Amino acid sequence: MFSEKKLAQMTKVKELASSLGVEILAHYYQRPEIKKVATYVGGSRGIFRWAQKTRAKTVLLCGVSFMAETIERLKPELSVLIPREDASCPFSETVNANSIWEIRAKDAKAYIVAEAKAPWMVKDLADAIAPVDIDPEYWNNINLNKLNLNKRLYLLPGPNAPWPSGSLVGPNAGVCQVHWQVEVETLAKIKWERPEALVAVNVLCQDEVKARADKVGDSQALFEFCADSPAKEFIVVSEMGLAESLAQAYPNKRFYDPGVEIFCPNMKLTGLRDLISSLESYQLKEGLLTRFGARALEGRLNHDLPG
Repeated sequence: MFSEKKLAQMTKVKELASSLGVEILAHYYQRPEIKKVATYVGGSRGIFRWAQKTRAKTVLLCGVSFMAETIERLKPELSVLIPREDASCPFSETVNANSIWEIRAKDAKAYIVAEAKAPWMVKDLADAIAPVDIDPEYWNNINLNKLNLNKRLYLLPGPNAPWPSGSLVGPNAGVCQVHWQVEVETLAKIKWERPEALVAVNVLCQDEVKARADKVGDSQALFEFCADSPAKEFIVVSEMGLAESLAQAYPNKRFYDPGVEIFCPNMKLTGLRDLISSLESYQLKEGLLTRFGARALEGRLNHDLPG
């Protein structure tokens, strides 16, 4: 599967990480060779859980910038190595401080919740921050009226939850162009061809695509759904790395794409050379100043959701 050159690089990464006591955390969407050398592979929620419980002093984060920033703020004593400074999440960057002001100017009853992907300026200005380990299905059950807040809920950075009809107000801000490319007609065709397959759809997909799903969730929730289900066939409507990771972990099951290759270029930026460079640079230092230098949250968020 891997060339001799890549195998040599993978060996070097593992040796460096082991000698330095560095754990490598990789998102499902990373390249196969990156996931192969990782200490832990998961969705962003799984990575946050791992980072909070690890006893390592340093982790190398193979993902995108909001993930590294969140880890540093949740556990400030943990050094976070970032192999690619330019690996950002365009969906995260669709909102900023102005998004908050615009919502408040238009809606005096707005109750703004910042999700994990939101930039920290947005989190600082929001009414609440969603816990990093919250399952997207949480939003199906929250009802602000029952809490007597007399508010309308806005979730930033965008419509990234399976909104129950009429109970949540979305900001109509950004969308994930990677997941948005899947059309319901394409999904319907592959489902017709494989009627026994369950459909697992990422929350960042279009509403009409999510309406066809047996399970809607983030990458962590979809992985766990496919792993736990007794079904043997799945149509995975998410970035291609998720189906790849599932196929590797569960060779007795079959995972199909939705008729289109969903590819996130930002998640694929990180290569083995980047890992080697980061680890060799770290080897020359006693420690590493954190990139964000953020305020400590002492392992939790600074303000909680209601209820």
